[in-house]
Amino acid sequence: MTDPRPLLRDLAFLYLAMAHVTDDYLTDAELEAVTAHLHARYAFLERAVVQDEVMEALSDFMEAEDTFQAARTLVEALEHHLSEEERADVLADLRGIAEADGLVQERERSLLDLLARRWALTAPVGAVSPPPSEQADPQAWDVVHDLAYLFLVLAYGTDHELSAPEVQIILNKLKEWQADRSEEQVRAVLQAAMERYSQGADEASLVASIEAVRDALPEAQRMAVLNDLIAIANADGVFLDSEEDLINRLMTAWDVAAYANYGRHGTKE
Repeated sequence: MTDPRPLLRDLAFLYLAMAHVTDDYLTDAELEAVTAHLHARYAFLERAVVQDEVMEALSDFMEAEDTFQAARTLVEALEHHLSEEERADVLADLRGIAEADGLVQERERSLLDLLARRWALTAPVGAVSPPPSEQADPQAWDVVHDLAYLFLVLAYGTDHELSAPEVQIILNKLKEWQADRSEEQVRAVLQAAMERYSQGADEASLVASIEAVRDALPEAQRMAVLNDLIAIANADGVFLDSEEDLINRLMTAWDVAAYANYGRHGTKE
């Protein structure tokens, strides 16, 4: 029987490249997704063996001078070692890895599309964030979209993961800000914010949303937004220093104060 480990390690390298493509950061959720997908593909191997190969691939990945070019070379090589069905399964795995942190970003979608074209496959469906063709009319962007963007920056940008509890509380908070809109319309606002964020979150976009909220909402409502953000920060049970830093920045920018006791022990008294 041919030793499966060289091919396993090549796949692990490609899967790690997908996890790393947007932010040069590998979350625990992404690493677990890589291992889980590969173990499902190589179920006849002990999970520990798969984990070892993933870690070896990670070592190779961190030492590569140009990881994206190395991944492209692997894509070409794997085309000749995998059947069409196996390539389709790998592409589906890569979609799962892209979704593991809760947000499929633009560069991840681009890499998936590149693989699909190279391997003459149909790109897998089920994106967490909508493709560009489905994004909301830019003219429809309003202050609630800026709120959604800030909620995402706090929930995703501080730890590179968007958990199910965080998504749900963001939807709940957005609904409170637009009670006259349907659930579908609320989700459309979040999707539009996710699309903008996925195209590359930057300081200019963050500042624009901070200033839009400051200019559009009176002090009492800015206070309410601040405490919504505190609730979102606590949604996953962990209040990070980076989340606290962002909240402190907003307190200064909006000239408001949070409740006296917030953070690791609750949102407010």
